Amino acid sequence: MSVFTSFIRGVIEKRVLVIFASIVLLGLGMLSLSKLPIQPYPGVAPLTIQAISQWPGRSTTEVEQQVTIPVENALAGIPGLQAFRSVSLVGLSVVTLKFNDTADPFKARQVFISNLSNMSFPPGVTPKH
Repeated sequence: MSVFTSFIRGVIEKRVLVIFASIVLLGLGMLSLSKLPIQPYPGVAPLTIQAISQWPGRSTTEVEQQVTIPVENALAGIPGLQAFRSVSLVGLSVVTLKFNDTADPFKARQVFISNLSNMSFPPGVTPKH
């Protein structure tokens, strides 16, 4: 008698146990399916973080030289950084960092916050992230 034949014979002899186990597994599968977080439109955009700094009453050139460029230099070495863009306006600096798909969002944000908090801004600048 082969192993396969003895397995089939055991399943046939213990039908009630097999049916009960199947119902339990079906119920657990339905419970797991109902708790599964399914998104109809998953977010496929890369991780993006912005450093926004306000310096009211200052010209675009001052904001660019004293806020935007130092922020870019401080944030340029973050692991997983794919590209960054910056915009300097009258009294406002916005630096946007885009990360590649393999970057760990938690670690990227942690390094971003630590690098930004280690910077010394001119008096009157309020950075936000």
